[in-house]
Amino acid sequence: MIILALLIPVLAIAGANANKPSLQRELGKSTLTLKDLPDAGEAKDLAPGKCTDSQSSAIDEKLETTRLNYEKLSARDPNNADILLALAAIAERRNQSDDAQRLRQQAMRANPQSPEVMARTLGALKGGRVRKEAESHLRTWLAAHPRSAALHFALGNLLAQQGRWDEAEPAYFNAVSNEVGNPDFLFNLAVSLDHLRHYGLASQHYLLALEAARKRPAGFSEEQVRQRLAELQPTGQAQQ
Repeated sequence: MIILALLIPVLAIAGANANKPSLQRELGKSTLTLKDLPDAGEAKDLAPGKCTDSQSSAIDEKLETTRLNYEKLSARDPNNADILLALAAIAERRNQSDDAQRLRQQAMRANPQSPEVMARTLGALKGGRVRKEAESHLRTWLAAHPRSAALHFALGNLLAQQGRWDEAEPAYFNAVSNEVGNPDFLFNLAVSLDHLRHYGLASQHYLLALEAARKRPAGFSEEQVRQRLAELQPTGQAQQ
């Protein structure tokens, strides 16, 4: 089973760039990890590599710097939903689930009509009955906002968490169609295709995700993507 993980491209928003709230779009996107994906015969374990202590320390430091910068922005604009969602994503990354939920609810109160805010809030819900309710709400919102890439992506993640890959794949496809060039959307679509054993299409979208990651921050490991491509095409045609 592929495990969902919240991966935040910290380096992309730290320091001087943290004064741009719109960059929170790169925060908090649930990006699938490459683990136990099917191969043409048997499963391969492609668990992400572990960070060294120094790497983890550097990431934590960047994350804290980013949090402080967003806190300053929030003090000046406390009802900015983008900033609140960014802080929620950072709190989630720091395993502060209660704080993350509080911030998402605050963002929803600040902008209750935003599909983006609703997608982030509903997509973070967990648990059997709650998850079913979240799926129902997401589908209702999608009926009203069929071109919202964020809502399609959140629905795809919700379905993937339940192993419903045949349903998650079209949700990811719709997310990609409505926000062309988003590396995380392309990557999750590739993983869903891979899990469904559509290896050719999966390889194509892994390559597209790598290409898109050259232009904007991504939440997946490019090294792991290249490793998976090597597994799918051992002759090396898909190397990037």
